[in-house]
Amino acid sequence: MKATNNDNYRVKPVYGFLDPQGTSPFEITRTAGAAKEDKFIVQIGAAQPEDADPEAAFKGTAQIGEVNLPCTAADQ
Repeated sequence: MKATNNDNYRVKPVYGFLDPQGTSPFEITRTAGAAKEDKFIVQIGAAQPEDADPEAAFKGTAQIGEVNLPCTAADQ
């Protein structure tokens, strides 16, 4: 997962495996900063059954899709 504003957002995990039709929780934390429009990009690549490291698997394969998630932080 990528963010357009890495100064104010932290995402955990950045890489992970997901079974077809599966789900996986993730955590987004925003640090202090001015409100603005950002987005998160979930990038998708195919992994092999023997892959154990999601970061290495993603970097070793072609991206096959992505999902864009717009986000606007509110002033506090």
